[in-house]
Amino acid sequence: MNDALLLRAKSGNNAAFSELVEMYSPLINSMVSHFSGDARQYNLEPEDLRQEAIIALYGAVKAFNAEQKDVTFGLFAKICMRNRLISIVRNCRGRAETESSESETDLAASSPEQDLIDRENYERLIQVIDESLTDYEKAVFKLFILDKSYREIAAALGRDVKSVDNAVCRIKRKLKQRI
Repeated sequence: MNDALLLRAKSGNNAAFSELVEMYSPLINSMVSHFSGDARQYNLEPEDLRQEAIIALYGAVKAFNAEQKDVTFGLFAKICMRNRLISIVRNCRGRAETESSESETDLAASSPEQDLIDRENYERLIQVIDESLTDYEKAVFKLFILDKSYREIAAALGRDVKSVDNAVCRIKRKLKQRI
């Protein structure tokens, strides 16, 4: 793959990102096909999965460290897409199980007011993360929430595992203090 294309996409060039989406379209389609069977039972359409895979590709573009040579971007993108789609299916499965066990009164608890509160809490969390973490910690955090192992994060960022472990400890401590 062309490193210049990846750098242009990473810097926010939409045309370059669109080119990457086109280039990785066979991988995206393969992933969507693989997860479609599980997803259909939770009312997820293949197009929903495709969008999630593209979001994961975008995250991979932003998080990939081109200076490290242990992991290719293609493998990194594949892992990011796979992990995101697994998470989506798991979340839908969990929601379906929770919804089937809730009573009618519990379902009524979700309201526009609660949705607004949830949105405000989410925005506050994003603000806290942005204000509290260093650029390196943000990169570690992005990969950590994608269920990457410390070893995978270290490889992706070109750091050693101990550095990642220390960063995760700092992230947890900082967020715990601020939240």
